[in-house]
Amino acid sequence: MKLDQTEDPGDQEDLRDEIADLQNEIKEIEERIRDLKTVKADEREQPQDQHDREALDTGKPSFVFEGETLRMIIPESCTDFLEKNETIRITAL
Repeated sequence: MKLDQTEDPGDQEDLRDEIADLQNEIKEIEERIRDLKTVKADEREQPQDQHDREALDTGKPSFVFEGETLRMIIPESCTDFLEKNETIRITAL
């Protein structure tokens, strides 16, 4: 290491100061990275039930019949399909 190889006390002090400055800079950058990683998610975008989680986990659309209502859960990864196919045909049985 340069510090061990330096015999001049003034040069050693300069190197210690430089090391301390770099360590502080590293800490500041690590804090900024932590802050940037902490993204607050919109509650409305969180999975609401098992069907939502399943669609997100598999990446495939999920179709759920709730009484006379059809609920489609389409993960963002499937939006290419929707863009290519202008019409989606749903047949009630």
